[in-house]
Amino acid sequence: MKRIRIPNRIPKEDRGCRIDKFLRFFYAVCIVCIAALCTGAFADVGGTIQEETVVSLVWEDSRTDVKTTEWNERSVQIHTEDIGMRDGTVYDYAGVTLFDLMKLAGADECTKALVKSTDGLTGEVSAEDIRGYEIALVNAYADGKPIKANAGGPVKIVFPVTEHPELKESYTIWSWQWFVREIEFIRQQEDTASGEPFRPSADAVSEKPVTPPVSGFSGDSDKQPVNVSFEKFGHADQCVIIILDGFSGSYLSRLGPDSSLAGISEKGASCLTARSTYPSQTCTNHAAIMTGAGTARHGVVGNDRLGEDGMSSVKNIQPETIRVPTLYQLASAEGKKTAFVSGKDDMVSLFSAGLDVGVSNKRPKDYLSAPPELTDSSNDEYFRSNMDLAGWVFESLFTVLEREKPDLTVVNIQSADYIGHRFGPGSEEMTACIRAVDERIGELYRKMEQAGMLKDSAVIVTADHGMTPSEKAIPLAALSHMNFPAAGVVIDGRNGYIWYGGENRETVIQFFENTEGIRNVFERDSDEAVRLNVNYADGPDLFLETEPGYVFLPEPMIDFYHGQHGSRDDSDMIVPIICFGSGIPAGAGIESSDLRCIAPVVCHLMDLPSGAFDLGIPALLETQDRAIFGQ
Repeated sequence: MKRIRIPNRIPKEDRGCRIDKFLRFFYAVCIVCIAALCTGAFADVGGTIQEETVVSLVWEDSRTDVKTTEWNERSVQIHTEDIGMRDGTVYDYAGVTLFDLMKLAGADECTKALVKSTDGLTGEVSAEDIRGYEIALVNAYADGKPIKANAGGPVKIVFPVTEHPELKESYTIWSWQWFVREIEFIRQQEDTASGEPFRPSADAVSEKPVTPPVSGFSGDSDKQPVNVSFEKFGHADQCVIIILDGFSGSYLSRLGPDSSLAGISEKGASCLTARSTYPSQTCTNHAAIMTGAGTARHGVVGNDRLGEDGMSSVKNIQPETIRVPTLYQLASAEGKKTAFVSGKDDMVSLFSAGLDVGVSNKRPKDYLSAPPELTDSSNDEYFRSNMDLAGWVFESLFTVLEREKPDLTVVNIQSADYIGHRFGPGSEEMTACIRAVDERIGELYRKMEQAGMLKDSAVIVTADHGMTPSEKAIPLAALSHMNFPAAGVVIDGRNGYIWYGGENRETVIQFFENTEGIRNVFERDSDEAVRLNVNYADGPDLFLETEPGYVFLPEPMIDFYHGQHGSRDDSDMIVPIICFGSGIPAGAGIESSDLRCIAPVVCHLMDLPSGAFDLGIPALLETQDRAIFGQ
């Protein structure tokens, strides 16, 4: 199993502006209290745990609370460098191995473990490594002294990297979870995309859903879903949607008039100042593209949601999360073949309903070249491996188009998102990434043209969101758990989501309105939520949004995020839409719209049933605004 890895150290001189000393101290105090509440796992000077429950183990439908006696009976010593401390020191720890905890949970058949911390982060450990190495949860040093909160206590995970340095390649700082409260053991299930595809009946996908009013960003709060009228766009037997993850529309200014995207947009139709939907997150806007619906209708609010336990975050990557039919389901009901080629495996999972061919670096096909591994031993390696993976996705896309001949193909190019997060949107690395993506798109265009594909295929190039520089962390999970222990909290870049859980709503709102770095605070049933189209009945009670430069994140992780997104700022929201190929009027401009307009365009091009979309097909304009290319 391949992992996205985060480097274990970044020099201080390369770091952005760090949170002030007071907030550091406050954060540490919060973590001590939170960890005590959530794990009940303090150790005395003798190294034995005093509270009853140390950590909870989850396996399938059962939960096992590891008690004091069971923990102390299994205690072992681990002698290793602690990558999480980032000081190069070798420590002697006392704790319990994940192998023993796996046995205690009865999870012998698991394929991986998710290590969940109080601050909302999750690390993944393969079962193969659990069986092969003494990976452990530790609560004390070998001399019996407890591990303090500023060192990750009361319970944290360590890997024996001194004895087995090869583990540094697989488990860098992102995996060294502090403040551990739960281990969930997982048995990998066969993905829907690799089995029999889900094919809804025509009646199921054509039925118009009953929904509340929807809205965009132009005050259309009373607009109902519309059945589109098809004008000016032509026909295409096949359609390819290329989503450049995290590719801000402003990036086009770094390319110039001789770039591939400039030339391709001139040959087709384009709107270079379209908008994503709110929140400007990956899962939300992939769903908007694939459904033609806003957040309140499709139901994917951000990248994460609150787990059933009311404490942990869960990724929004289950296909059942989407409440309205996707383009894949519409196409499948008409007997069309569908494909997804992605640099992010989670996107293949999210849209597995109605998907025939799912390809990612974690699920390559035998006829494709071996995918590169995302590695993170250094910033240079992280950059190179992301560029290599993006190149592999482009190459795999053309091979899938040739071999599988899908009718509808969606593509996720991950590089701009990952590199933007790590290095920042204004970095040299980001500029190099933008130019490389542009070259790859030009190469794809030439190959499709030479193969005769563009005679029958339409291609839509777009992005899901942009990116804003980030410098300061707001430890939202710690602040919420410390002040409102009954409330649920999810951190999602520049977005924070709160579920009251019985806490006084006025007190919660007032607290976050007065927290430094938080710009917007609004409730789910407010006019603001309706305007932003997030008045989703099962969504969070309270939405938070940061000021530019701030991000919701535990302070120690700010080193790895020099860019973030999620807000309504233009830097996060402006994205391009560039169409070319069969059925696309050459040289036309596209009326300014948002990503919801793509689904009705695809349905028209492919003669699919239109369903009920939020928007109609955008009007075509006689000229394009190409000023951003310097034309």
